[in-house]
Amino acid sequence: MIFRLFILMLFLIISSCEADYRSPYLLYTAKFDTSKTDMVELAIKEVAKKWDLRIYEKDREQMKFHTQGKEAFFIVLYFNKDPVLSLDNSGVGEVITLMAVDYGNMPIQDLKKLAYDVIDTFETRFDIKFEKN
Repeated sequence: MIFRLFILMLFLIISSCEADYRSPYLLYTAKFDTSKTDMVELAIKEVAKKWDLRIYEKDREQMKFHTQGKEAFFIVLYFNKDPVLSLDNSGVGEVITLMAVDYGNMPIQDLKKLAYDVIDTFETRFDIKFEKN
């Protein structure tokens, strides 16, 4: 009975998420040294301020649950009400993922420029090499 309830809850969660799901416009990953987490967090906040974007971030202590205790982050940049760019290292911790999503409100050229601004900032400051997925 508990297993069936769990499956039902999982199905309901997935169904509700699919209504808002958008495929990534751009998706990049890079190897990541978790000791740089504090610096990465500051850098993404600088980029957000430069682009006048709102930031949402999950609690870093709670994110450690997803990386088996390693430093972790999950940060989303919002253009108006649209979550246009996310950056995180959840999962294994040593891989950073950058995902840009086109919701149609931010001009696509600006979305590209934003993503490449973040990538350039990270590659220059932290010697992180992103690869397109």
